[in-house]
Amino acid sequence: MKNINVKATDHESYGTYTLLAVLIPLAGFIIGIIMLTKDEKVDRKLGEHLVAVSILMSIIGFAVWQYLIASQMQMYYPY
Repeated sequence: MKNINVKATDHESYGTYTLLAVLIPLAGFIIGIIMLTKDEKVDRKLGEHLVAVSILMSIIGFAVWQYLIASQMQMYYPY
């Protein structure tokens, strides 16, 4: 009987795909969706992880981008 508690860290490509999802969230999201369609539990768990990391990094990236734009606008319009 297989182990029921499968973790994303059990996958052999966990580090590589996670780094990719952090640096390029769109690529991580696409790979995560592809992994979710696989039959193995460890692949699906990694897919869930990649989608979550990609969404989180997209939100963080958007917030940083907005902060940088707002700080540049403040230089030109100081009120």
